Amino acid sequence: SFPKPLSTEELRKVQDVTNSFIEREVPVDSYVASLDQAQQISSLRAVFGEVYPDPVRVVAISTAPVTDMLNNPQNAAWNADSVEFCGGTHLQNSKQAQRFILLQEEGIAKGIRRITGLTQKDANTAYELGQDLIAKVDASSALPDDSNELESQVKLFLEAVNTAAISAVTKAELRLKLESCAKRVIANKKKQEKQKTQKIVAQVLEAAKQSKDNNKIVLQIDFGIDGKVAKAVQAAYGKDAISSQVACLLITSCQQQNKFMVVAFTGKKNKSVDCKAWATAAIQGTNGKGGGKKDSAQFQVMDLKLIGSVKDKANSF
Repeated sequence: SFPKPLSTEELRKVQDVTNSFIEREVPVDSYVASLDQAQQISSLRAVFGEVYPDPVRVVAISTAPVTDMLNNPQNAAWNADSVEFCGGTHLQNSKQAQRFILLQEEGIAKGIRRITGLTQKDANTAYELGQDLIAKVDASSALPDDSNELESQVKLFLEAVNTAAISAVTKAELRLKLESCAKRVIANKKKQEKQKTQKIVAQVLEAAKQSKDNNKIVLQIDFGIDGKVAKAVQAAYGKDAISSQVACLLITSCQQQNKFMVVAFTGKKNKSVDCKAWATAAIQGTNGKGGGKKDSAQFQVMDLKLIGSVKDKANSF
């Protein structure tokens, strides 16, 4: 009986203790004794509420035979042994199990949990598979944050780990490593996105400064159809003392989608340009869709071949 799932460390302890018995090559002994006498053994593991026959079969994984335990049931030495009532078939020695892999731990009823394990050939196969996945995940973890392979390998190995018949302990540890790698991928993407945005902002501000004698500029800087970047550019543009005097119509395209975005915006100091009217005039004759206000407008247009005509109309507005 156990009220909650075992933690990874608890699972590891169960697996390690079991394997320690296997490595020590402990004899497995059984003996049929009276129920009252058998229940006196201090290290007995019995299921609460279970009705046992009388006499009952006592099974012990111990260097001491069951008869010694029955003769001296309160001996503290038995606490290190595994003793239970069971009528099933057992090994003669723990070494015959070869290895134990704790495959799964799950709840099957309120307060009752079940452990599924592998031994012998199946356990060895699961162990080798686990070691192979550990090596591969460790190799992936060593990749730099900006590696193109890191993200794809995280997805690949996470699926492999989730479906693999390996130790539940190894599986939990590998998931943690892969989650850490996934966080690195996300952090790097955010870093790259920030750097890309800063670069675009710098280009737009510099262009505005070069055109400070005009009240508007038309630019094409391709960063895909990314509304977040466009919004960041507008925010920085409006705060800049020089660029806020110049209205800007920015065009950015995406080759894969055969689409481009037209974003018009101006600073608070420039009241002479109606951005919505400007952008609307620029996309006239296209299938562009969007909208906006006097100080900011955004449209998306299909067909990259139309960029040239949109630029011309924007410049002549």
